[in-house]
Amino acid sequence: MLLPNDELVGSGTASIVGHESLHGGDLEAQIDETLTNLRELCRAGDRMIAHSPRADRGDAAVAVKVYLRSGDPAAAAAARILAGLPGAKSLLLLEADICRRELLVEIECTWA
Repeated sequence: MLLPNDELVGSGTASIVGHESLHGGDLEAQIDETLTNLRELCRAGDRMIAHSPRADRGDAAVAVKVYLRSGDPAAAAAARILAGLPGAKSLLLLEADICRRELLVEIECTWA
C-alpha cells in the first residue's frame, strides 16, 4: 500500500510467486524469496512516485515485522533478513501461524 505521505507498506509478504508457494520446508530459501518479493514491491512503489524525493528507497526499510512458525530458528532468520534489508531500523520477530501451512515465514515491511 502506498500512503499519501509516500510511505510504502508491504503486508503479509511470503515465498509466493503467482499463486504458488515456493521452497516448502526451506526457511532460508523462503526468506530469500520473500526478500525478492519485497524488493520488487519497493521498486514498483518507487516507480509510482517517481516525482518524489523519496523515489529511490532501495533496501532501506524502516520497520520490519517477521512472523515465524513455531520452532523455527529466530536468530538465524533475523540475521538473514537484516542482511537482505541492510537499512532496517527495527526488526520485530513473532511466533505465529502463517497464511499457508507450507510457509515458514511471512514478512511485513515499511519504507519511508
